[in-house]
Amino acid sequence: MLLATFLWLLGLAGSRFYYSAGKLSSKLGSYSFIVSISIWIIILSAELTILPIIGEEVIQNDGSTLFKVWESVFSFLLLAGYFAVACGWLGVFLYGWGMRSVKTEHFSSLFNNSALYSGLIGLIGIIITCISFPIGYIVIPLTSGPPFIWTMLLAVKMLRKQVE
Repeated sequence: MLLATFLWLLGLAGSRFYYSAGKLSSKLGSYSFIVSISIWIIILSAELTILPIIGEEVIQNDGSTLFKVWESVFSFLLLAGYFAVACGWLGVFLYGWGMRSVKTEHFSSLFNNSALYSGLIGLIGIIITCISFPIGYIVIPLTSGPPFIWTMLLAVKMLRKQVE
């Protein structure tokens, strides 16, 4: 998962050079993807190192205090994951903003607008989830799906060399 997430976000960060590279919004979007990569590396590294060790200690020694530590670390990483996703969706929004302001031949206005609005919807979904975690089970799939699908469509377009 770490490798897949890293390649996905790194590809998104580098894709700004294929369109509207001179726009500030595209540059900020690229930086937003890099921040997201950084957060995900910390999260996934902790999940692969410290959480299993603490979990094993809790199971073997029935440590209720250590279980609270495990819960705290897990909760912190979950919240950090929301911030990482928010940075990704902010990047999609900023790419959409840059693509709208530069009339590119490579993408339709529908594709450009879908980046802008799906990134905004994803960002709003993360904010709503952080305000009320229980509704995140419904909100996250509904609001994070569109910007994620947009990133996949961007990859397909780039692989088909529709972007020069």
